[in-house]
Amino acid sequence: MKLSTVFFICLLLANQLHAQEQSSSRPLRVAVFAQLYLDSSFSSSGEYEYENEMPRHILPGLDFTEGLLLALDSLDTETPVELHILDLRSADQNIILLEQNHFFDTTDLIIGAVSGNDYRQLAEIALNYQIPFLSTTFPNDGGIKQNPFTILLNPTLPNHLRAMVQFMRKKCSDYNIIYIRKKGNQEDKLEALMNNANQSKNGKPFVNWKTQTFSDSIDVSTLQSLLDSTKKNMLISGSLEDKWALQLLSFSPSSDSIQIEYMGMPNWETLRELNQQKYQDKTVYYPTALYKDGNAIAERFAQRFGDKTNGKPSDIAYKGYETAACFIPLLIKEKNNFLNRISEPTCNIFTSYNIEPVYLNQTIQPDYFENKNSYIIQKSKGITTKVKGF
Repeated sequence: MKLSTVFFICLLLANQLHAQEQSSSRPLRVAVFAQLYLDSSFSSSGEYEYENEMPRHILPGLDFTEGLLLALDSLDTETPVELHILDLRSADQNIILLEQNHFFDTTDLIIGAVSGNDYRQLAEIALNYQIPFLSTTFPNDGGIKQNPFTILLNPTLPNHLRAMVQFMRKKCSDYNIIYIRKKGNQEDKLEALMNNANQSKNGKPFVNWKTQTFSDSIDVSTLQSLLDSTKKNMLISGSLEDKWALQLLSFSPSSDSIQIEYMGMPNWETLRELNQQKYQDKTVYYPTALYKDGNAIAERFAQRFGDKTNGKPSDIAYKGYETAACFIPLLIKEKNNFLNRISEPTCNIFTSYNIEPVYLNQTIQPDYFENKNSYIIQKSKGITTKVKGF
């Protein structure tokens, strides 16, 4: 990404306004929250602190914002739209201060590439002010309840696990399947979620697998003894740690006649090592919410993004573009009925959305909305494809 992009967003933040046309009525106001780190990136005199470098921690927020802005450039509407891009790491743009200054009194839609406490604060704002809040990247409900104004566009971990189970249910009926985990509280919780996803209504598992627990590292001889030379073997990663994923991927059978495939957790989507040559001969699967390869719109977006930034768009850039292109037109069309229409098919740009209400208990209103559409990706021999028909 060119350095000029940073200055472009700085200028946008100073103006904090994007309008399609002038109108005597109040424009629709969309608030976009991301971590841009502009206060720490520029000195008090306005000089960029990193010379010709772009620190890695800045890129996700910039990519998301750039993708979103490119979508708005193509927005064809006579309705005036006012876009406010807010840097969550700016001293004067934090959520509490914005609320004190009545910023949310006239906000019609909140879009957030946020996590943790920022997510929870925006979810509370959404509920209190009855503003739809699109959480675009956080794969977690954050423990919120009775908040029908929060929409999770990124499927949660339990939803990804259900997709993994349904995939293995159809593909791996004759496989030797081994769930490989390490000791730890997080791994205990993950295994409980995995077992829950694997339980049918009559209490029987959809898929049968053996579970092997190791301490901190995989014992090669023990794992080797669990393999079946007469069947294909599926090794499931029972941890969300990247280090554990690489340990599992580094395992190879003692004989070339033993066939192994690997089922990864959602964090494998961002595992850069998967593209290394030493893993190219392995067949790997993992769940994801975004798949854009071979899509003509994605190719045009990548070209426009490259022309503007001199870089390649990351997945979060595609997410920014898709969020704006799908849901701002819905806001324009259905401002007073947005939540009632959110579950209807809205668009299919890179991926398809299947947004459903989630009821944690027997309540009248949803606890939140969630995109339930989770894809299974296959990587094999250097080729990435989307698994169909599971």
